[in-house]
Amino acid sequence: MKRIQFSPSIESKIMIPFLLLVIIPILFVGGISYWSAYTNYRQSMEEKANLSLRQVIAQLEQVNQKVMDGEISLAEAKRNSEEQLYRTWKSELVIIEEAVIRVLHSDSISKIQPHVARMNQRSGRIIMEDTWFQSYLLYVSYDPWKWRIGMIVRVNPFSQALTNIQKYTLITVVIASIFAVQATILLAHHIAKPLKRLAEWFDQVRDGQPFDPGEENKGLFKRKDEIGVLVDAFRQMLRQMEERKQMEVQLTRLERLASLGELAAGMAHEIRNPLTGMKTAVQVLQKRLNGNEQNDLLLAGIQAEIERLNRLTIQLVHFAKPQLSQLQRVDIRQVLEETLALLDQPIREKKINMEVSQTNISAQVFYDPDHLKQICLNLLLNATKAVPPETGRIGIHIAEDDEQFRIIIADNGPGIPPEHADKIFNPFFTTDPKGTGLGLSVVHRLVTEHGGQIDARSDREGAGTVFTFTIPKKRRNPFGKTSGHY
Repeated sequence: MKRIQFSPSIESKIMIPFLLLVIIPILFVGGISYWSAYTNYRQSMEEKANLSLRQVIAQLEQVNQKVMDGEISLAEAKRNSEEQLYRTWKSELVIIEEAVIRVLHSDSISKIQPHVARMNQRSGRIIMEDTWFQSYLLYVSYDPWKWRIGMIVRVNPFSQALTNIQKYTLITVVIASIFAVQATILLAHHIAKPLKRLAEWFDQVRDGQPFDPGEENKGLFKRKDEIGVLVDAFRQMLRQMEERKQMEVQLTRLERLASLGELAAGMAHEIRNPLTGMKTAVQVLQKRLNGNEQNDLLLAGIQAEIERLNRLTIQLVHFAKPQLSQLQRVDIRQVLEETLALLDQPIREKKINMEVSQTNISAQVFYDPDHLKQICLNLLLNATKAVPPETGRIGIHIAEDDEQFRIIIADNGPGIPPEHADKIFNPFFTTDPKGTGLGLSVVHRLVTEHGGQIDARSDREGAGTVFTFTIPKKRRNPFGKTSGHY
């Protein structure tokens, strides 16, 4: 079976929007949280640098007091202070005197040198690098020594300190993203699976294959949501298609039967007149040639064949022009009992086990009793011929609903081959060498004339046959008006 291909798949069409709706808020919240932590981290770094500058100024005030008291010279004080401050703030400290860098880590000289001329205020901030890895210089002036003292602040948004602070946020975002992806995939699969199944069912119907939902899809028929509405609409569509197909088959069969009926009536009329003459001639010959045993056997055989042809023409006449229905109230169970009485001899000879379901329902219908008996007789006669002797079984069951009765006749015979299923109601179609092929055609015609339907089912060859014909509880005339008869 060629499957319907979606490009892109319906699962992707469902999953991608859902994924975006879920992932984007998660990433947005995670990004806002990380940015807030980064801002706090940068502010803490600035506060730390300002605190360091205040500590440096405090130390220089102490040393300058000693210089003013004469305990140490200014040059020695500067030298000692530079060494002590460099040991404490090696990578951050910057000391500039008269545009000359006195203390600075060698790695930062090239970055500070271009900005020395801009340090012309008593305090300030100079941005040295404004990228993802931001760095800037906070400085203050120490006028007694004509120094400008700065602290380099380096802020890395991916630094270990910041990631340690935000590690639980990052872990939460990652877990939430993974969960969102998995949940979205499951949700998309849950939504897309029944839609794909429906598409496959439509594909089966389009290719003319029998509809088989499978056991794993039974739950779809119980859903009450939009998917359930679609599945129910699909089932109704299949039911309507099947009804339309059956109606078309019945119309085609009725048209064919009507044409064959006209042909059969003409043939019967043309055949019966010569048969009458032939039968009379044979009877005359029997009287003239009386006494010759060989001639008597030959003429008896001819007369038997003439009788068989005569019966065939009578069946053709009944098929072409059935008697008008004499409708009256009939008990289906009583008609079945009378029919079984007629077939008592072949049933006993083959030792057939008859299984008649007993029911307490009132099986009263408005029907032609002769036609109903003919329908049951033909179906039961076929069943008695089909079942094997001694092990044969025939079941009869009467069921009903609000609209009609159903008479079900089942046997354990060889069944109907699939290639013959559409032909059994055709006139002159038979697999019985001694049959005429008109029995089921007459049955079909009588059932349809009384507003019912008939079908035959064999699940598989060799598993028997089940004939079911319906009798409506309310009769309808050709103009569609319901009569009051039940």
